[in-house]
Amino acid sequence: MIDVTDDFVAPTYFFFTSSATFLGLMLHLPIRHALIGTEFTIFDPDSLTHFPSYAIPVPTSVIPSALFNKQGGYSTSLNHARRLRNTKGIIVNTFEELESYAMKSLLVSQESPLVYAVGPLLDLSSHAQSGSY
Repeated sequence: MIDVTDDFVAPTYFFFTSSATFLGLMLHLPIRHALIGTEFTIFDPDSLTHFPSYAIPVPTSVIPSALFNKQGGYSTSLNHARRLRNTKGIIVNTFEELESYAMKSLLVSQESPLVYAVGPLLDLSSHAQSGSY
């Protein structure tokens, strides 16, 4: 859709349904890839990885498994992360008090578009919906 909005010279905003912390991980992937050039690997189960949106380094074992698969999840995630940078802004389903460290890191980042916290967006009716629309 970014290409479509570009054709119409309209701003593109992306709604990111995961956490601001995970958004920070995604936005950091292209930077990490430029430095390291490869997907994540587990050499040591006790190894730690640092992302600017995480307050403390995290064990490599908690990183989503798709980011360890070069042909599948890693290259797809890397491409999505690169495209996120082409948007005017990113809307995140969170609020600053919940993820203050991540939101601050995203707001001062020179590599990401503007990030807007608009949550929590909840389905208060409690009606589970399924099927196609």
